[in-house]
Amino acid sequence: MQKIIAYTIISDPGVDDILALLLLKKLSPASKNTLISTFGNVPEKYTAQNAKEFIQNFAPNWNFMSGSKSPLKTLEHPWPTYFHGSDGIWNTHSKNLLASKEKIKQLKKYPKNSHIISLGPTTDVFKLSQEVSLKEITLMGGAFDVSGNETSYAETNIAFDPDATLRIFNSLGKTNIKIIPLDVTKKVFWNFEKIEKIPEFNESYRWVKNILLAWFENYGLKNNMPFDLHDPLAIYAMFFPNDLVWEKTSVKIITQGEKRGQTKKIQNKLGNCEVAIGLKKDDTEIADDIFNMLFNTQ
Repeated sequence: MQKIIAYTIISDPGVDDILALLLLKKLSPASKNTLISTFGNVPEKYTAQNAKEFIQNFAPNWNFMSGSKSPLKTLEHPWPTYFHGSDGIWNTHSKNLLASKEKIKQLKKYPKNSHIISLGPTTDVFKLSQEVSLKEITLMGGAFDVSGNETSYAETNIAFDPDATLRIFNSLGKTNIKIIPLDVTKKVFWNFEKIEKIPEFNESYRWVKNILLAWFENYGLKNNMPFDLHDPLAIYAMFFPNDLVWEKTSVKIITQGEKRGQTKKIQNKLGNCEVAIGLKKDDTEIADDIFNMLFNTQ
């Protein structure tokens, strides 16, 4: 019988974060995880609200903790509200919220879970690492051989706190760190027609579908862009690592100058990082697999 792992998830929900959290719930339904909201896609007061809304709709056995509101140093980038809306989910909220959010178990201290999932800026990952012995970190972030999406060099999650990320890599030499960067996440996506096929089982699933429809209405269709499955692919990679190509290496974070936030691989087979550099399985097939796992369509 496979051991049930309790994860600590640091997230800034966030349209694709909601899908990633739901995928984790689907793939490990019995795990009593802790979801920590952080700044990133929008200010933390909004990501906390979205995180609680997710827990209310899909994961009542999860704990919640309000996380960092700013990076270790100075907030350097504007909130990417053009992509996520002013509150992270385009002001799309479900209609069946519980009468009281006090029913959610809220923690005041970091949990002792040794398995960490980072779907946002890494500030809380670093802070947590100073208090808890970490065995494994799955980190969605970085851009190695492709352009960044926050600057031409840096991916958003890393760009929002490169100092915290640098400290993580410098201090956690014995922690296994799996990195799922833009190099692979931009290869796996859904188009508008796929979103329209999301089944509306109940109000909770209508909420998820409406968030994605709102994203396409406000951003995707206007810019002729599909919906990249950044965070969902990170969760998928945890459970199906053999569907991706990995490189064992060390990672360097640039923290000075124009390239601040850039991630670079340092060829070192003894490094503690595994970076996803490609897909073994067809990208469309993976996108379909994620859809089917989320919405039980097969």
